[in-house]
Amino acid sequence: MRKFKLVMIMAAGCILGYMLHYFVFCEMITWFVPYDSVVYLPLLILSVLFCIFGVTAVLFILCYRRITKRLYLSLLVIYGLLLILMLFGRSATERLFILNPLTSLREITDEEMLMQSILNLCCFIPLGWFFRKVERKKMIVLSIVLAFSLELLQTVTGRGMFDTFDALLYIAGMGIGHIVLKKVDIRIVEKFD
Repeated sequence: MRKFKLVMIMAAGCILGYMLHYFVFCEMITWFVPYDSVVYLPLLILSVLFCIFGVTAVLFILCYRRITKRLYLSLLVIYGLLLILMLFGRSATERLFILNPLTSLREITDEEMLMQSILNLCCFIPLGWFFRKVERKKMIVLSIVLAFSLELLQTVTGRGMFDTFDALLYIAGMGIGHIVLKKVDIRIVEKFD
């Protein structure tokens, strides 16, 4: 009976994860990367894998309060690759510094800007998990340094612009992840018994 339940959770994770990818992330990816871009297909593949593995992990956590080490490491690798491609896989742009976050905030009424902002916030929530054992003050400093470093690196490499609003969204995402995921007791196990 237990094996049947595990199989059903994995099947539900595959179906719901694919639906999440198809109905939400497919269109979001095109806002960051055009169809003819060299990173479009890898982003699409990583997105579907992340959605399937992520939903499966959430279902295991809801049912058993644990996930396997293999699933956790798979999610970690896929998440890291997705983040790198989303941040640095875009076509080269002009080097632009937007230091006033209100400049970008004024454009939030544009649907594409709103969705990119939501995605920027949500993409960094999982990083809060890695800071869960760090005290709050150190986490704030780490998230500020990481967010502004990423924005600066995007500008230096010509893969994006330095936007303080984006950096603030990264920081907020990491903060939300730190607060919420710190309270969630998730055990990582070798395998389900």
